[in-house]
Order: sequence, then structure tokens, then C-alpha cells
Amino acid sequence: MDYNDYNQTPAAKQNNTLGIIGLVTGILALLFFCCPILGVILAVVALVCGIIAKGQNQKFALAGIIMGIIALLLSIGVLAVGSIIDWEEILRNIEQMQ
Repeated sequence: MDYNDYNQTPAAKQNNTLGIIGLVTGILALLFFCCPILGVILAVVALVCGIIAKGQNQKFALAGIIMGIIALLLSIGVLAVGSIIDWEEILRNIEQMQ
């Protein structure tokens, strides 16, 4: 062994920040999909961070993308169902029952 073997600099650690952000926002988006505006915003952030992280071969990128897609679909579903339902008629029926 010579002197250069001991003076090797350690390999740089991979930066997984965007992958972790995508994962965390994906989890939050799944938790808050019933609040469609917040769910959509978090899902879009998870998707964007996940896609960028996937391009950089970061860990957790695919998990963020998958959770972002699922949360986005759930949030859009809640928005669609909420806009179809006639809330005024439901409230009138509840009042008549009382």
C-alpha cells in the first residue's frame, strides 16, 4: 500500500432531498385528499418533485410519483362528486326530517 491509498476522499453522498419531499408531500396528499384544494396542491408538488428526483436517480422518487397520482385522482374524484351532489336539496330533506 502506498500513501495515496490513505488519502482518498470519501465518495460524495447522494442527495435525496427532492425524492424525500416528493414522498412526504405524497403521503400528506393522500391524507388530505378529502380537502380537494389542499389535496390537489400537495399531489401536484409530489408529482413535480418525484419527476425531477426520478431524473436525478434519487431514492423515493417513484413512491412520490405513485402517491401523487393516486392522491390527485382521489382529490379530483372528491371534487367531481361534490359538484354533482345537490347540497341544497339534501339540506332541505334534513330539515324536513326534523
